Amino acid sequence: MSDRLARNSVDGGQIIYLLDTGKILDLKFPTFWFDSTPQGKFMLSIAFSQSKYYVDNLSQNVKRGNRQKLRRGDWPNKAPFGYLNNKADKSIYLDNERAKFITKAFQLFSTGRFTYVDIRRFFYTEQH
Repeated sequence: MSDRLARNSVDGGQIIYLLDTGKILDLKFPTFWFDSTPQGKFMLSIAFSQSKYYVDNLSQNVKRGNRQKLRRGDWPNKAPFGYLNNKADKSIYLDNERAKFITKAFQLFSTGRFTYVDIRRFFYTEQH
C-alpha cells in the first residue's frame, strides 16, 4: 500500500513530516499499518524506498525494452501522425490519407513565409 501512498521521495518525506508534526497520527490499511513511532516511521521509510526502487527499476526496464525494439526496427509506441500501426508484425507503415497533410505542412513551413500558427489555421480551415 505504501507504493500507492508515495512514489517519490518528496511525497514520502512529506508524509513522514506530517507524522512527525502530529498532523497524521498513524497510517492504517486493511493488511498493515504504520504507527507514529520511531519504528513505525523507520518501516514506512523502508517501504517508500522499496517503492522508489521499483519505479526507478521499471523505468529503466521500459527504456531498455524500447531501445531493443528500435534496434530490431520495431516502433515501440503508437505510430506518429501520418503512420499506422501494423498489429500483425508490430511495425508502422505510411498512412497515405494523413501523410499528405504532413508533407503539405513541411512544404508550407520550408518556404519561410508561414508560421506554425499559419499552418494550423490552414489545415483547420481546409478541414471545415
